[in-house]
Amino acid sequence: MTQGYLTLVDQVHLVRRMWRARRVAEGLILMLAVAMLAVTVLTAADQALDLGPAGRWLAALLLWGSVVAGLWYGPVRPSVATHGDDYFAALMEQRLPSLGNRLINALQLGREEHSPAPRLVEAIVADGIRAGESVEPGRAVGGPGLRRNTLLLAGALGLAAVYFLWAGAAGGTHLVRILLPAADIPPFTWTRVRAGLEPGDRLLEGSSLTVTATTTGRAVDEALLHWTDAADRGRTIGMEPAEPGGFAHTFPAVQGDLALHVTAGDGRSRRLTLVVDPRPRIEAMAVTYTYPPYSALPERTVEPFDGHLHGLPGTRARITLRTNKPMERLALAMAGGREVAAAPSPGRTPRARRRTRSRSPSIGPARTGCGCTTSRGTRWSRPPPTR
Repeated sequence: MTQGYLTLVDQVHLVRRMWRARRVAEGLILMLAVAMLAVTVLTAADQALDLGPAGRWLAALLLWGSVVAGLWYGPVRPSVATHGDDYFAALMEQRLPSLGNRLINALQLGREEHSPAPRLVEAIVADGIRAGESVEPGRAVGGPGLRRNTLLLAGALGLAAVYFLWAGAAGGTHLVRILLPAADIPPFTWTRVRAGLEPGDRLLEGSSLTVTATTTGRAVDEALLHWTDAADRGRTIGMEPAEPGGFAHTFPAVQGDLALHVTAGDGRSRRLTLVVDPRPRIEAMAVTYTYPPYSALPERTVEPFDGHLHGLPGTRARITLRTNKPMERLALAMAGGREVAAAPSPGRTPRARRRTRSRSPSIGPARTGCGCTTSRGTRWSRPPPTR
């Protein structure tokens, strides 16, 4: 390999470096243009459609996927390309027809170690060097790609500038929602609403509930309370103004679970869930009579049971009660003021035994360990707090 051939290879390597630098620049500009367009479009979509968590994750995947793809096909792939010297010699011959194949002929013939005509090869190599020095290498790697990508980036930047100037603070909020889909960031609104439940998000059935709402940002004159009950029936009611920027609404007696939120202006509060703990009550009663031996009567069960015992003297009555929830204690208030404690059965149904006398006793309201009473037509009452 002669010194002349090494000079020829250096000319080709110069073209290689210029080609790589230009392709990297084109790729970076194209990647920035695509990323800017994706940011603008996805941010505007989130602002217009209020994308949920799944939508924001998909948007984030599209955004970061486009960035990664742009990095690979833009600056990375040209940087790791392994094109040979013949590729760049052919590129110069294609872009610069004045070379007349002299450069590529000299490159291919000059690399031979044992040429049958060394002087001819040296002459061809020298001619190839002169041909390479007579042209501008930059023309071999030029093209419309750099200009086209620059115009595309300018257009993407202009579109982004117009959108974010128009959107104002909303653009920044929705951009962060797209960039950080896992963060719990509410959509931008000019009016921000914060709602709360008093005394809390878990109540005893029949208790009162107050829903409060506080607004910040753009002032509003009214707020609406929306709720859905356990039967999935939706309702809406206006809230009463409270302190400046505040609103409230009171439910006198809540009977079931609720899902609530408050709207005011263009703002909407987070979804609140109320869990109502039902008061203890007896859902069904049954009695089983075991008659005395002298009557020769079989055992008899009466269900439903109205609370009045009827039987021969010496009859045993086993009363079974089914409650709506587990109870610590349950007692039957008998006529005359006596109480009979009920014991839980294996199936968690309280039972009580009673032996009848000559008269027919009746069962009064049942009392539970929480201090509440129940019977047909009665109402529950909460006990006073213990000290």
